[in-house]
Amino acid sequence: YRGGLNLLKSEVIRPNTHMFSPLEAADTIRNYMENFFLCSECSQNFVHIYDRCTNNRRCERLTDDASGASSADWKELSGWLWEVHNEVSVRLLNERADKARKQTQRTSAGRAVAGPGAVSMVHEVGVLWPTNVECVTCFSDDGSWNQDGIFLFLERTYWYVACSIVVF
Repeated sequence: YRGGLNLLKSEVIRPNTHMFSPLEAADTIRNYMENFFLCSECSQNFVHIYDRCTNNRRCERLTDDASGASSADWKELSGWLWEVHNEVSVRLLNERADKARKQTQRTSAGRAVAGPGAVSMVHEVGVLWPTNVECVTCFSDDGSWNQDGIFLFLERTYWYVACSIVVF
C-alpha cells in the first residue's frame, strides 16, 4: 500500500492507475489460491474459509473503497491473513492428533472411535505464529495479541526483505 502511494507521488505510475481496495486485494489472493496454488486440499480449504465470509470477520473488516482506504484499512488485510494462517495451523495440528489417535485405536481392540482432534491449549499455542521468542512486542502484558506489534512484525518479516533487494 505504502509502496503504491510512493510510486504515485513520485509519478513513476500514472495518477489514473487503478488502485485496489483491501477487499479487491483479498479477492485476488483468493482467486490465486483457487486457480494456481499447487496443493489442491490447501487451496480448497482456503477458498472455503474465504467464501464463508464470517471467518475472522473478513467481510466486516475489509473495505471495498479503493480511493478512501487508509493505512488502518490495509492493516486489516494483513491481520486477517495472519489470523487465517494461525487458524489453519491449529486445524492441522488437531487433524494430525486425530489421525494419530485413530491409528492408535486401530491397533488397540475395544477402544472407542476417535473424535475430532482435541489437543491441549499448550499444544495449540505452540503452533501459533509468531512465538513470544520471535516477537516479544506481539504480546500485551496480559498475554493477549498486540495487533500493532503483530503488524510491525509482519512488516519487518515480509516488507523488509522486499525493500532490501538491491537492483543494479
